[in-house]
Amino acid sequence: MTGLDWLFVRRGAVFAALALAGLPFAYPSPQSLLLGLPLVVLGHAGRVASFSWLGGQGRTRDPAPPSGRVVNGPYRLRHPVYVSNAVLASGLVVSAGVGAVGAAALIGLALGAYGLLAWREERQLQGVPPRPAVRASWLLALRWERSSFATTAAALLVLGGLAAMRGGL
Repeated sequence: MTGLDWLFVRRGAVFAALALAGLPFAYPSPQSLLLGLPLVVLGHAGRVASFSWLGGQGRTRDPAPPSGRVVNGPYRLRHPVYVSNAVLASGLVVSAGVGAVGAAALIGLALGAYGLLAWREERQLQGVPPRPAVRASWLLALRWERSSFATTAAALLVLGGLAAMRGGL
């Protein structure tokens, strides 16, 4: 397994560890939470739209290349899930109220990691034939995303709790 395969397989844990490492520097406020929320919603909407075209099998930890690649819907452009993840992560960073320098550093780390994952995937998809996507219903795509929604809700609850403890709410 290559280093990038390792990152792909453990990407959830890696991003969770980064979030926990940044938590001592978080000073969320009602304003930061409100500023970050539209990005969080936009990021989740992009993920749901992407998975409605990709299918539930796209939510995998298997580093093996797929048998076909989707090239329609949001996949006319490259890596809509990674783009959506970067928007979502940016929303959580803004919500955390880490300040401009902290936000730039954390968003830069997230963009760098997603860029590496996209580069890995580009290499992996070379020569993989296109496959037509059969678009799933929004309800099914929402169901596939329930763990992402739960994780984001937990993060926002922690940030809201921090804001409340510090007298911001």
